[in-house]
Amino acid sequence: MRFFPAPPVGDVILKNQPIGLPPASRSEAMIIIPHANGNDYWLITHENNTDNYTVTHVQPGGVFNHTTFTGITGGLNISAGNFAYDSLNGHLAVVPQTARPQHCYT
Repeated sequence: MRFFPAPPVGDVILKNQPIGLPPASRSEAMIIIPHANGNDYWLITHENNTDNYTVTHVQPGGVFNHTTFTGITGGLNISAGNFAYDSLNGHLAVVPQTARPQHCYT
């Protein structure tokens, strides 16, 4: 069994600050992954009912740079319910909010 390392801890300087993404368009799924530089983070979010995923580079001081990737699932339009990340293999899993037979692959 593999375990994820404990996340770094720190002080919250500001809270409830907008990061520049329209909140109504985001699904409930989001995940924070540590950046390889050891200081920054990646925030991965999903736009509801699309196959659009946004990666936000979160830097110290509240600097946010967004890159949106479209069409990466070949038109699999879902509303993501959860993300899971395997840090050993660098794989990200996406779980839809509702299971539909056309989204099941074997």
